[in-house]
Amino acid sequence: MATKTITITEEAYNALLSLKGRDESFSELMIRLVKSYSKRNIEELAGRWSEMTDDEVEMIFNNLRRAWKEWSVNV
Repeated sequence: MATKTITITEEAYNALLSLKGRDESFSELMIRLVKSYSKRNIEELAGRWSEMTDDEVEMIFNNLRRAWKEWSVNV
């Protein structure tokens, strides 16, 4: 199986470590998290904007702007 190396902050590592099961690899954890995130119901997200920090909102809008820019160039 091919592997990739990624760099994460100490804070991100500790957050992942706290979620990782005893016999679970980090790869398995990441796959589990991505699968559970992608299955979220849209209704679960209603009202979440009010719980976000200004930095989180800015990050989302920056990502959306970048995605739209990339999309418009590739169309």
